[in-house]
Amino acid sequence: MPTVVGNRIGVNRLTGKYLTDFDHVVQSIWDIITTRIGTRVMRLNYGGDVLGLIDQPANRQTIASFYAKMALAINTWEPGFRVTKFALAETDNGGGRFVFDIQGIYFPRGHLGDYSIAEDATTRFIMAPTSGELIIVGPAQ
Repeated sequence: MPTVVGNRIGVNRLTGKYLTDFDHVVQSIWDIITTRIGTRVMRLNYGGDVLGLIDQPANRQTIASFYAKMALAINTWEPGFRVTKFALAETDNGGGRFVFDIQGIYFPRGHLGDYSIAEDATTRFIMAPTSGELIIVGPAQ
């Protein structure tokens, strides 16, 4: 078994390989914003209800709702990341595909209640409502 060192260690939900640090936080953010509130047993408040906006019109109000629901969910459920800014990075002119950049402060030991170390971080998510999916791209470079 390989030695894995990091502040946060988990397992990639798709590959089964180890995830550490900010990659683990990104997966956690994906899980939070794609979980409908009321669907987790013993944790009914967990999630973000972002998927409830999939069939909404692609206008400013809907995009603002995406921002609000994602920020509330992430700041509530992910202690290792605090959202500071959202940006609509790309759209496909009416096709319903949006690319969001989520910027914030990453706390490598935030899950332990230690906020003494802070780093700027950005991740990117693709919302493709026509396919009913929220696709994670991962940390933006």
